[in-house]
Amino acid sequence: MKRLGEADTKELYWTRTLPSLLESVYTLRDGPEDGDVIAIVRWGGEPTVLETDDGRWFLTHRGMWIQRVLIEPEIHSDGTDSFSVRRDWRHRWRFQRADGAGLRWRWAGLASLNWVCEDAVGDLLAYVTVSELNNRPAVHSPLEAKGQVMVAARIAPWPDAAFILSVGWYLLLMARLYSEVSPGG
Repeated sequence: MKRLGEADTKELYWTRTLPSLLESVYTLRDGPEDGDVIAIVRWGGEPTVLETDDGRWFLTHRGMWIQRVLIEPEIHSDGTDSFSVRRDWRHRWRFQRADGAGLRWRWAGLASLNWVCEDAVGDLLAYVTVSELNNRPAVHSPLEAKGQVMVAARIAPWPDAAFILSVGWYLLLMARLYSEVSPGG
């Protein structure tokens, strides 16, 4: 896998493959189809697995009204420990980087499919343009999505940038899933 800072472009793409009916694999690449792999999200069962060049993490979603995601590294090294990401009442997911900087993932707008990552003061770090994989009206699954990611220049050199984008994609999938099953969603 390639580090985000080594990618040739600041336009990245989340694509979905379906190796089986029980698991979906989403791959973040630095090109539309055959670019280098930056990160992988393996969705299907608990826990969900994130993989980047820095390691592997296990994500477990908890709660319905007060939601949080528990993130557990596969190997506890370099002082890395488990932590959680929480959703606030405005449906913004907040977490802190190892350096203490706060980030939040949220919908780009009220009726938008798109997803945004901001720093604590609201400056844009990443913007994910989401599109549906299946355009047939009778068939819809919130997990059938792909995304084009525009990354701010300042996030690319961060050592945890691919991890941040992977957690964001997972949170996007969770938000899509819960908006489908909630009343009025």
